[in-house]
Amino acid sequence: MTKPLLIAGDEAPDFQLPTSAGGTFHLYETLRHSPVVLFFYVKAFTPLCISEVCSFRDRFEEFREANAAVFGISPDSGALTRRFAGFFSLPFPLLLDAEHTVRKLYGVPKILGFLSGRATFVVGRSRRIEHVTYPTFQSAPHVIESFRAIQDRTKCPCDAPNAVQTIIPSE
Repeated sequence: MTKPLLIAGDEAPDFQLPTSAGGTFHLYETLRHSPVVLFFYVKAFTPLCISEVCSFRDRFEEFREANAAVFGISPDSGALTRRFAGFFSLPFPLLLDAEHTVRKLYGVPKILGFLSGRATFVVGRSRRIEHVTYPTFQSAPHVIESFRAIQDRTKCPCDAPNAVQTIIPSE
C-alpha cells in the first residue's frame, strides 16, 4: 500500500540525513530556530533540477531575511552532491537521501511511475506542514509559492496562518 501524500496541516515527520558538507541535518532540531523549506529534487546536473536549485539559490536571501532555512534533498551520492552544490554556488545545504527513506516518509510520488518525484514542503516551527507543492515539470513556480507561504507567515504571529496545498500540473 502506498503511503498517502502529506498535505498542509499534517505534522511533518522527523528525520535525520547527512549533508553534502559532511554534517548531519535533524529536522526537529532545525525547527527550534526557524521554519524550514524542504525541496525534493530528482538528480543533480539534470536540466529541470538545475533550474529548480538555481531558483532557490536566486531567492535564498529573501528566504533568509524571512528567517526561513532552505534544504534540498536528493538520492545522489555525497561526491556528486558536493560537486553540484559547488558548481552552482548553492548557499544552502543539500541532504543525502540515498535510500529514498525520507522521500518515502514524506510520500513524494514518482513521476511516470518510475522516476523519483519532486515536492516542496514549508514546515513551521510547530512541526506542521504549512504549504506543500508537488510540481512535475515546472521548476520556478513552486519556489515562488513557497516564498509566499513564508512571507504570509511573517505577517501573522500565529504558526500556520494560511496553510494551503498547491499542486502544479505538468505541461
